Amino acid sequence: MRGWTRGADIRVVIIRGDGPSFSAGADVEWLKRMAAASFGENLADASALADLMHGLDRLSKPTSLMFTARPMAAAWVSPAVATS
Repeated sequence: MRGWTRGADIRVVIIRGDGPSFSAGADVEWLKRMAAASFGENLADASALADLMHGLDRLSKPTSLMFTARPMAAAWVSPAVATS
């Protein structure tokens, strides 16, 4: 994400997913992998996610989520929540 918003020609950041459905929750296969992972692997994964969330929070441009797939779980409220 570094550099995404430095250019004056960039006015908004749109995060787009790819796949048959959108879920506001975690991926089940990822959860299985993390359950079997070591403490260090879980810490590294959590740190990477924290860095991603911090980076998104600090973007200097409006950020929005766009999905065209079938929403699952609480995803139906995500467009309003994800737009800053």
